[in-house]
Amino acid sequence: MNEPLKQIKIALLVSGLMLCLALLPVWPYGYYTLLRLVVCATCGYAAYVFRQNASLAKHVLPLIFIALLFNPIVPVRLDFSLWLLIDLGTAICLLTLAKKIPVS
Repeated sequence: MNEPLKQIKIALLVSGLMLCLALLPVWPYGYYTLLRLVVCATCGYAAYVFRQNASLAKHVLPLIFIALLFNPIVPVRLDFSLWLLIDLGTAICLLTLAKKIPVS
């Protein structure tokens, strides 16, 4: 497996797991700030690498959208219940995308 793709696969899995954990309303505010940083960085780097790979290039725009939505510099302020839906949808998206990255 290409080394950057292997790193992205791991980062997508970690981000997806963190998003699933964010569905539990037991975390302090700092966790959600860290979550924004991790998801934004993962999606930004994945979009950069995927645009150079023809089979994964179609995922670049959704990844850029997710990175902008989760950016920690200019945070998007939404209601907690709406963030729960966004976290769930993004977790499904990132975990599914991690599964699509070729193993060999």
